[in-house]
Amino acid sequence: MSTQTCSPGAITSFPLQIAITATDTIYDSVSEPITMDIQWATRSTPPMFRDPKANAVTDEVGAGNANLTTLRFMNNNYSVHSVQIIKASHKAWIIPATAQSMNMEDIVVTFAASDDTVQNKYIAFVIPILRTSVATNPSYLTGLSDPNTSGPFSLKSCFPANPRARFAYYSTCLSGYSGQSTTRNMYVFLSTDGIQVSATLMTKILEAAGRTNEFAVYTTSFTTRLTNNTTIVKSIGDFTNYVMSTTQLLNYNNFKTLYPSIDTNLRQDDTSAYQCVAIDPDSAIVDGKLSVDIKSGEVLTNVLEQRNNVRAAANVSGSMEPGRLEKHMSTALGVILSILLFWAILHFVVIGYNNFMNTPDGSPAVPAWILSVPNYGIIMLITGFIGFVFGTMLN
Repeated sequence: MSTQTCSPGAITSFPLQIAITATDTIYDSVSEPITMDIQWATRSTPPMFRDPKANAVTDEVGAGNANLTTLRFMNNNYSVHSVQIIKASHKAWIIPATAQSMNMEDIVVTFAASDDTVQNKYIAFVIPILRTSVATNPSYLTGLSDPNTSGPFSLKSCFPANPRARFAYYSTCLSGYSGQSTTRNMYVFLSTDGIQVSATLMTKILEAAGRTNEFAVYTTSFTTRLTNNTTIVKSIGDFTNYVMSTTQLLNYNNFKTLYPSIDTNLRQDDTSAYQCVAIDPDSAIVDGKLSVDIKSGEVLTNVLEQRNNVRAAANVSGSMEPGRLEKHMSTALGVILSILLFWAILHFVVIGYNNFMNTPDGSPAVPAWILSVPNYGIIMLITGFIGFVFGTMLN
C-alpha cells in the first residue's frame, strides 16, 4: 500500500535547520502576535519514564489519565499527546549564541487536536534545556529524577516563566505510513531562550531513562512519520519564508478570575505590542486595550458591549478614559486663546477709533455700551471655561 507524501517544497524534517546566525533583529523582523489559551494540569505523583525507556517518553499521557493540559489554537482544541526528553535539536536557534553550548537536551511537549480531521493535527513545544552549575530546577524535571519528590507537578514549570519570552515557530509536514493515514502538519514552537537546569539534575534524568551518553531524537505519532529529508535555511530570505516568531504566545490574562460572573474568553493586550496590523479602532480598542476572543483568535467587534457587561456585573460606573480631560482642556485652551486674541484686537481697534474720532462736543465716537462689550465678554468667557472644567470632570 502506497504511503501518502507531503507536497513538493514542504518542510518535512525536524528540526528545520538554520545555517545563519540567529539574532533579536532577525526574530523581530518576522514577529506577529499569537493567540493561544493554555489550561495547565497538575499531578500529585511525580512523572516517570514509560517502558520501554528508549525514547524517554514520560507517563504524562496514559490509560485512564483524564487530567491533561489542554490548549486552544486557531479555533481548535488540543490536549497533551506526549512529553519527551530528546537530544538537543535547535541549538542554532538559541540566543544569545553563547548559550548554545549549554544545550544538550530539549523537553518536547506535543499536543494533538481533538478533531482528527484538522490538518494542523499536532503542536510541538520545544524547550531547550541549558545546563548550568546552579539553577532553579523545574518541579516536573525534579520529579523525573527522584520518585520520592513531593508534588504537585506541572508541565508549566518546564516553560519560560517570563510571559514575554520569545518563541520561533514553523510548520513541518508529517507523512502518512500508508495510503489510509493522511499527511498532517505539525507546528513547532521553539523557545529561543530555553530554561536553565542544573547539570547534576540532567545527569540523574539521563540515568533514570536508562541511557548513558545522550537522549534519542524526537519521536512522532505512530500514524505519521518524519522523512529523512533535511531542510536547511541558508539565507535571510529563506528564514522569512519559513519562520515566524512571537513574544505573546502565552500572554493571555486571567479575565475569568477577575470577572467570574462574566462567561467570556476575552483577552486584552496593549495596542503598542501590535506592529503593522490593520485594526479598526472604533470597534476593537477601548482604553488603549485590544480585545481578542481566545476561542476564535479574532478581534472582537462588540467590545463596548463586553465592557458594559463587566461594569454592570461589578456595579460600577464608567470612569473617564485616560487623557480625555487633557484633550478637552487643550481644545478649550485653544478656543480661549483664539477668543482672547480676537478680544485684544477688538479692544484696541475700538479704543483707538474712539480716541481719534471724538465728536465736536467731546463725547465718545463709539457708544458706551459698545466699549463695555469686550470687558463683559471676557468675564463671560472665564465663567464659561470654569463651568466647562467642572462639567468635564463630572462626566
